[in-house]
Amino acid sequence: MGRYSITIGCPHCGGKSKKNGRRNNRQRYRCLVCKHSFIRQRSSPVSFKDFEGFYLLVIGDVNRKQLQRNRDVSRWTLSTRFKIFFNKPLFCNQVWEVLPPTRLSSPWVYGVDGKWLKRNGVFILHRNITTRENLYWSFHLSESYSALESDLVRLTGLIKESRSYPVGAVSDWKGAIVSSVACYLGDIPHQRCLTHVTRTLKASPTQKKSISLHSSA
Repeated sequence: MGRYSITIGCPHCGGKSKKNGRRNNRQRYRCLVCKHSFIRQRSSPVSFKDFEGFYLLVIGDVNRKQLQRNRDVSRWTLSTRFKIFFNKPLFCNQVWEVLPPTRLSSPWVYGVDGKWLKRNGVFILHRNITTRENLYWSFHLSESYSALESDLVRLTGLIKESRSYPVGAVSDWKGAIVSSVACYLGDIPHQRCLTHVTRTLKASPTQKKSISLHSSA
């Protein structure tokens, strides 16, 4: 490794890097994997306090504006400090090894939903709604049956040791979700999410017409 000047890991992807000239009398490095160019940091760009704030934001205990106000920082500063946690996401099996779900042995309800990231595809989240715990997540190009099938194969593999399957399910009732849940979680009650129902009613022409008539009256 020394003969190729391979030195430190890339802060962006963790890959091997090599020296890439100097700028302002500081050594620069270039990642051999993602081609990211960087300067070696003598100290960590984030602290445990940053991770704690990021964790509270993710689980929903605080929102971004509350963090900005409590820590007296700008939105740009907050995004910069949190960026490293998005560049190195934890996989579900890693989280299960350290922080396994607490109450899968009790009756629990399964929930699934997708968040579209524009051209980057969709982020699919699987939750234990009863305890509000995230169980599994993934990134796919679409909410297709094959995407949900691959997720549920891995999810049922993780919960297999607990021998506790959900007693019900909640989703937006997309066809692919309904089919995959019935196939991998059995014939359990499957309820349509009330938030999605309300959103659909507000967007429907009939609802808009009734609202306008009521307001004019």
